[in-house]
Amino acid sequence: THTASYTLSLHDALPILFSGTNSTLGLDTEDAVVKTIDIQGVDALLVKKGTAAQVAWADEIQQIYIVIDGPIDQTEDLIKIARNLTVS
Repeated sequence: THTASYTLSLHDALPILFSGTNSTLGLDTEDAVVKTIDIQGVDALLVKKGTAAQVAWADEIQQIYIVIDGPIDQTEDLIKIARNLTVS
């Protein structure tokens, strides 16, 4: 079983990891506002930095990372997209 975990690294980048693998997705969180939100029953990260926003999470079943990004003024739309996204 692979578990997604969120940990801070040395250079203010927040990696999302699948335990037991060498796969990592790093998110730039330096001087950013980072919040955990629920996306389809999974803890996802909402990162707001400058004029940009990102919603990122790991799909443990398919072992993929999903990042949706866009302008910060469309953050609610990004969250809606993430909550309604179907990956097959």
